[in-house]
Order: sequence, then C-alpha cells, then structure tokens
Amino acid sequence: MLATLTRQLIPFNYVVPGESLNLLLDLGELVRAQVLADPEARARAGERPPPPAPLNEFSGPNYRIINFVADLPLRTDRLLPRGEIPPDLSHVVFVLTEFQIADKATAQQNESGASSHEAYKARQHERVRMRLFRDKDDPLPPD
Repeated sequence: MLATLTRQLIPFNYVVPGESLNLLLDLGELVRAQVLADPEARARAGERPPPPAPLNEFSGPNYRIINFVADLPLRTDRLLPRGEIPPDLSHVVFVLTEFQIADKATAQQNESGASSHEAYKARQHERVRMRLFRDKDDPLPPD
C-alpha cells in the first residue's frame, strides 16, 4: 500500500518532514530479514515489536498505525466559476492531508479498550478539565 501510494499518488517531496509516524512495522527488521527471499524471515517479519511510547500523549498504549502528512496540490479549476478567476492566477492550492494506514486486525484492535477513539477523547477531555478547574496554586500539567 505504501509503495503504491508513494509511486502513484503522493510524491516523496510532498510529505511533510517530521510529521510521519510508523508504529506498525519495524522496517529495519524487514530489510534485515530479506522478507521476500526467506519463508522463515517472512514468519519473523509478521511478529510485531512492541510499539515505542506514543508521540501523542493521548494515544492508548497499544495504538499502532502508519501515519504521514502530505502537502498535496489540488486543482480547483473545475470547482470555480469560469471567467471569475484571472487567467494569470493559479488554479492549484496545496492542502495538508493526513494518511493513516493499518491492517484490518490492527485497525480493529485500535478501536477497542484503551486505544479506542472514545478513550482517546476522554483523555483529552480530562486534560482540559484539569486545566480549567485547577486551583491557583496547582502546578500546570506537562505539555
């Protein structure tokens, strides 16, 4: 999926630096294992290492995803009325677009327990509640 996306839809230079996250695959292990050549290596590559601590403090401890953000060009000429835009202006805008990729089993696991969207939102709401209702002498929570 990633290879197809990067070859056919999202050129590498449109991916926003520092915004990609891979909590799903150990790419170094896949390369070392030579997955395509060795059946035993394929079996080992299917074993997923425990994910590192999430970069998003509100994510559940077992949330796993491949995530990246791309600044993609979007043609607007078909969306705008003809004749209203001067011909010397561009009909292209760039739009930040987030892609999240997971296999079916991981996606189902991500939507249960502590990794579910409801639990994620509850952790965010708790942080807001702590900020709004703290006493004047309470220290600020870490950001």
